Amino acid sequence: MRKNLVIILAIFIIPMICYFVLSKSQTVSAAKSVAGQPQVIKFSSKLCMDCQKLKREFDIVAPKYKDKISIFEYNVQDSDKTVKSAINQYDISLVPTIIYIDKNGKEVNRTEGYINQRDLEKCFNELLK
Repeated sequence: MRKNLVIILAIFIIPMICYFVLSKSQTVSAAKSVAGQPQVIKFSSKLCMDCQKLKREFDIVAPKYKDKISIFEYNVQDSDKTVKSAINQYDISLVPTIIYIDKNGKEVNRTEGYINQRDLEKCFNELLK
């Protein structure tokens, strides 16, 4: 009887522990931004085709600004509290969405849907002005 109980608990407990450990390691959490530095916050989903197209453009543009702008990326499908909090804070209802925050912490721009590399660079440059 006791052996059966241990086996049943192991069947349910071990997968739950693995799930929580793996889900925490895959979540992108926002690091503390550098004081007085603008921020770009991107919300996307792995199942969204426009998000995948934007990711290619974003991966080209973002590295050019990594020393000047704090960049955060959230997968809206993650169940992490940080992600849910950010979704609520910025009122995200569509992906992809990119929020542009100036050095004073004020949202100055928001793009929803796919944007091309040229327009993305324009938004980044406007943020630095």
